[in-house]
Amino acid sequence: MVVIPAGRFHIGCDRRAERDCPRRRRPVREVRFDTPFALSKYEVTFEDYDRYLVAKGGGRHGEADDAGWGRGRRPVINVTRADALAYAAWLSAEAGERYRLPSEAEWEYAVRAGTTTQWWWGDELVPGRANCPDCGSRWEGRTAPVGSFRPNPWGLHDMAGNVLEMLLDCWHSDYKTLPTDGTARTSPGRWWDTDDAGNCETHAVRGGGWLFVSEYTRSSRRLALSYEYYGPFLGIRLARDIDDGQAAHGPSGVHGRRVTVALLAKRFDQEVDVTTTVDAKVVGGAVIRAGDTVFDGSVRGKLDKLAESLGRA
Repeated sequence: MVVIPAGRFHIGCDRRAERDCPRRRRPVREVRFDTPFALSKYEVTFEDYDRYLVAKGGGRHGEADDAGWGRGRRPVINVTRADALAYAAWLSAEAGERYRLPSEAEWEYAVRAGTTTQWWWGDELVPGRANCPDCGSRWEGRTAPVGSFRPNPWGLHDMAGNVLEMLLDCWHSDYKTLPTDGTARTSPGRWWDTDDAGNCETHAVRGGGWLFVSEYTRSSRRLALSYEYYGPFLGIRLARDIDDGQAAHGPSGVHGRRVTVALLAKRFDQEVDVTTTVDAKVVGGAVIRAGDTVFDGSVRGKLDKLAESLGRA
């Protein structure tokens, strides 16, 4: 899992930046995450899912057909939304932590990783960055083993291409009712309001895949699939809730450590160097809160002396 920092971003398609901005990707809304959350570094693999199948008493190959491409480190396919929810519930019970499908807002915040371009790498398609028919992938026509492509700036692999990823949200026709706190829309829209045509018989999916041209791998692109649908291009990526203790300690086990850091803050394309001593919360090797400052997608912290400080502790 990768810890996604607290912060804010604008979800949706900006007509000034993208040539195709239909209603279903509008209006652009600001979403704020007051606390971090975690997201799978990779799509859930057959290796992961087969452990679940064995644990629940099913044969390893009895469910989730691999289409003849192999299991192991390839993303699990041919699973329904109900299968994904059951897998998340099983993993939660096994690990003692809450795993779930991510919300639409969490997914787009994570794929953008502080960027505002059509893809996390820029506004032009770059060959070899994703698995899709016109992406220049050696895996054309099938799934690729997870991690076969470069990660985005926050360390997440295959957010663009490979397989479509299920989300927690019921399908809504636009962003007018999208919560601004990053949570999912898990109920249908109001039946009398044609501007909010929500439907929980279908759910949101993101990321494009090996079957879909590059247009569908863009960060703002969203699609809907039936709740019961499964196929060789639909997979799973999980989110995990993080409580205050986990966010404070992070993987390094550090909380409230007083460290000297050199901060390189970039806001509105202006860089300012500041050296200061602060009480820092460390998550995944990166400070997400230093004193009263929260570092998010628009403000980055460069920690020149952090490793040295932690080593002396």
